[in-house]
Formats: sequence, structure tokens, C-alpha cells
Amino acid sequence: MRNTRRVTEQLLDPHSSPALSRERVSAPQQLYAAETVYERVEALDAVPTVSGLRGLLLCAAAAPPVWAVLAAILARELAARGPGVFFSSRHRRLEDLPLPPALSPGGAPLGPPVPLREALSAEAAEAAAAGGAGGGGGGGEPRLMRVMIDVGGGVRLHAVRYAASASSPTAASSPASGSASSPTSAGPRKPLMLMLHGFPECWYSWRDQLAAFRDEYEVVAVDMRGFGWSDKPAGVGAYGLEALSEDVKAVVGALGYSSCTLLAHDWGGVVAWAAAGRYPGLCDRLVALAAPHWLLYKSNWGPEQALRSAYFITFQAPWAAEALLTHSDAHFLEGLWAPGADTAPRTAAGAVTRQDMEVYKAALLQPGAATAALNYYRALLRGDVGLRPVSPEVDRALRRRLAELPVLVVWGEQDHALGVGNLRGLEQVAPRAEVHVLPGVSHWIQGDARAPLAALMADWLARHPLPPQAR
Repeated sequence: MRNTRRVTEQLLDPHSSPALSRERVSAPQQLYAAETVYERVEALDAVPTVSGLRGLLLCAAAAPPVWAVLAAILARELAARGPGVFFSSRHRRLEDLPLPPALSPGGAPLGPPVPLREALSAEAAEAAAAGGAGGGGGGGEPRLMRVMIDVGGGVRLHAVRYAASASSPTAASSPASGSASSPTSAGPRKPLMLMLHGFPECWYSWRDQLAAFRDEYEVVAVDMRGFGWSDKPAGVGAYGLEALSEDVKAVVGALGYSSCTLLAHDWGGVVAWAAAGRYPGLCDRLVALAAPHWLLYKSNWGPEQALRSAYFITFQAPWAAEALLTHSDAHFLEGLWAPGADTAPRTAAGAVTRQDMEVYKAALLQPGAATAALNYYRALLRGDVGLRPVSPEVDRALRRRLAELPVLVVWGEQDHALGVGNLRGLEQVAPRAEVHVLPGVSHWIQGDARAPLAALMADWLARHPLPPQAR
């Protein structure tokens, strides 16, 4: 495509043929075949799960100067703004915030969330009533709604989806109707497209994709654990890749599906790679935007990426890191996305409007949201240096070759957080990966490259149709 630069030949070695071993693994639950065979990438076995003492010493050496800079930034902001502004924030309700017309007719705000099971039951009842009355009904614009999805362990994830109309196959075959996995007289239901956002965003980062794919897919964008309006379990340990990948499986199952197309950005992508490796058959296709595989990130880590990732150390600071995100009504977001801002990464003018900013601030300023978001980094880094246990199951999942999984990887050439070098070795993990690097685009691909991304995704999805059993 004219707006992309293909770098597959630069980053992926097509002649690479790492030694592989075939390993039989048990299915995590009945949805997935017990005899699924993984191919383990022995090249990744050289990447230690735990960096151990070396990693701990590096973090210990980096923390004092990084935290000193953080303290200086906060002191400067406090002095410049005064305590009244610095410690203030404005509570926003999502129900009061207008949405783009493409998402919601007339820009109407969303209502309060309802339990997913209640929503599906109501849609199934509506479909049954419409069928009994001779069918039909359900015309007009699809209605965006909020749901809470129980993922187990007392945790519920907030998600946004389009309510199925009475004539919709999705409504007719909802889990509440007792026929979640089989077609009905309304015909096969739409396949599931699940969207996982990154830091420090929320479901709203997928607003364009929700609108673009709602006719072909059951589109669902979640607030990941701890973000936005999702529950925020206490403790750093609740935000490790084990729990986060389990959330993906639980959401897919709660919606009545056994598999999905995964769209993932940033942290959502880290989780998506883990979930795809951990649960065979869960992911039919993966679209990863600025989303490194964790072990490839580690194997490609060097001085350049170390400088880009200094914020990992910043985010370990208790209280001060939270203050950085939330002070002065979450001014952090203003600096993050303002065009030409002094703080990198920079985004294209208009990528995040004032209306968009209100939604993002509402999400980040939810009680406990900043701490929960930071706990992603705290759990990952503490696991890496051996301060908290790493799940052996997740470790095995990250070392498995996803031989049959179609993957679309999109990166911004001007990504200040994650360098393109993180893609080296991708062919060893996902040999069917297709890589595109977008010139002039930052880390925030959905906003910076709306048109090129939409064209890329539409073309790639058409060239990689779903298997029949996924429809």
C-alpha cells in the first residue's frame, strides 16, 4: 500500500529455521481441543523468564536518577500550578459525555452498564418474541451499550458492544437462549471481534474500529482489568499475565463463543500474545498494533530500547507515579497526546479531540484506576527480576510457536515507546505474520493513521478469512 512501508524483509528472516520441538499440552477447558500440538521455539528458550540478579541490579541502579527526575517534575508542576490545581480533579460520568456520531446516533451518551447475562437474556427474549410474531423487526441504527462481564474471582470487566436487534442472528443465538454455539433460524451469527486497549487508554481507543466492523462482526471493546470502569482488584499480583490472559478466555466464553479475532494495542497486545499461546484455538486471527511479544521484547532489548523504556522504572515509584498520572485533572494525558508537545510521543493534530480527552480523563480518574494501570508495569518488572513468581503455564505459552495463526502487525515509524527493532525474530514465533510500518506515525496508531489502518485491516481480514468453525 502507498501509505505503508513493508519491512518484513528487513526484520523477518524468511530463511530462518529454528530448531523446533513438538509438545503436547492439556487443554485449559473443554472449549479447546485436548490434543492440540504446539511447536516450541527453542530459540526463545535462550531468553530467561527471570532476569534475576542482573535485572535487579540494573533496576536498582536506574531507580535513583529516574525517580529523582520524577520528583523534580512533580515539584515543578506543584510550584507552577499551586496545590489547589495540582491536587484537583473533576469527576466525569461516562453517561454524561457525548460520543462521536459514528459510534452513537446523534452523539447520544451511553447509559449505565448492565450485567452481560441480563443484556443477552433481554436480547434473546426480544428475538423470540419477534419470531413468534412472524419475525422481522429490529431495524434502524444499532445501539451501543455498556455491559459488565464476570471473569471469575470476583472481578468484572466493563465492555462496550452493540445490542443485538430482534432480527439479529447474534440475539437469536445468545448464550441466554441456550443455543450459543449453534446457528438458528435467523442464520449463523456474526463472528466475534474482541478489542484489547493499551496504557493509559480504555475501550474508547477502538471507537473507529467499533463503528467500522459492527456490520460484519460482534464487536466488543473491553476495559482491561483495572482500567476505566472495570473492577480493580487489590495488589500487584492481580495484574500479571496469568490473570490477564485468563480474562481474555473468560470474556470470549461469557459472550458464548469459543474463539475470536483479537485486535490489540500496546499492553493489550502483550496480553493477546500470551492468550494466543496459552489457549489453543482461542484466537483465530491477531491484529497487533505496536504490541510486542514479551520474550521478543526481552531478546531485542538494548541501550536504545532501555532509554525508551525508562518509564518502566518511573512507574515503580509508589504514590509519585500515581501523582504523575492524575495531578491537575490528569494533565498527563494532555502532554501525552497534545500535537507537538514537549513530551514524547507526539501525535498527529486532531488525533485526540477535546471530546475524546474527556472520555480518557473520565477513565483514568476512576477511583483506583491509576494504581491499577501502573500495576501492569509493576507486576511485569517484578516478575522479570524475580520479586514475584511467574506462572510456568504463561512462560510455556510465550515460548510456543504460533505456526498456523494469521497475524497482522502494524507499527508506527515514530513510536517513541517501542522501537521497530522489537520485531526482530517475529518469524520464529509467528511465521504467518505480516508486518507494516507506517511512516510518520507514533505509538498511537488508531488515532494517527485512521485511514491507512482501516485500509490495511480491511484488506488483511479479507485475505485471511475465518475458518468455517469460527463463524
